[in-house]
Amino acid sequence: MLKGPYLGQKPPGMTPEIFAPGIISLEGSYEGGATFSYDGTYFCYKKNFNNNPDVEKIGISKYEDGKWTFPNLAPFSSDAQFSDWDFQFSSFEKKLYFTSNQPAVLNGKTLKPSNIWVTSYASGKWSKPELLGIPINTENSYSGYPSITKNGTIYFHSEREDTIGETDIYRSRYEKGEYIIENLGYPVNSPESDLDPCIAPDESYLLFLSRRNKNTKYNNHLFVSFRDENDQWSEPVDLDPILGVAALPGISPDGKYIFFTKGDYGDSNSFDIYWVDATFIEEFKPDTLK
Repeated sequence: MLKGPYLGQKPPGMTPEIFAPGIISLEGSYEGGATFSYDGTYFCYKKNFNNNPDVEKIGISKYEDGKWTFPNLAPFSSDAQFSDWDFQFSSFEKKLYFTSNQPAVLNGKTLKPSNIWVTSYASGKWSKPELLGIPINTENSYSGYPSITKNGTIYFHSEREDTIGETDIYRSRYEKGEYIIENLGYPVNSPESDLDPCIAPDESYLLFLSRRNKNTKYNNHLFVSFRDENDQWSEPVDLDPILGVAALPGISPDGKYIFFTKGDYGDSNSFDIYWVDATFIEEFKPDTLK
């Protein structure tokens, strides 16, 4: 029986640890991604359910009656034909934003098979997922890995006409009654692929995956960039020395812990979810922001 915050797990220190071994992170199977609802009562993660390596699904566990339920396939991710992945809970309401290759039609036009959807929890159940509209999902591009700040700004990755590399990181702010799309530009984006953004709830720093470091065996590394009061981003720092070859970043609702996924790229079933005390990030912050 799992009781207490974070599935009853003992919080990690400054050294990354596997999250919920034997419960969520299982030996010999793939688990990735991790996100908790803003009130800490729901946990979602990615898994290959039904032993189908080609279909990724979202697992879910709920804290009720003083304990966590056994993780099962989320009801909004049950269609066996399509994959659902790259997800984050909203920082201020019980909504889960996720990427899916399920059929998507916007303004009568069929979209490319990677778009952002959202489901909400109300009246004791999760709603049927809804496709986010323009300008986040558009006809001629794909979008994914949504991450939401406390003020409702959505960060995500996409490839569009103004993309610097193969994939760039964008954000969508709600201004004067409409959503405005902005490419974050340099130094966050580079001529290589920059993707999987995870924004701190207070928008003070951004974790993301980048392929800009070609001096290592695997060039998928997590980076961190800090945002100042003038909305300028610091030069990204490679977190490989601390996290190793990591992916799928997540931040706990209280900002205390960072989640990520790590394993042997030669064996997909070796990937597990890890977590670490988020204060390690402070050592990478520019002196001007300390």
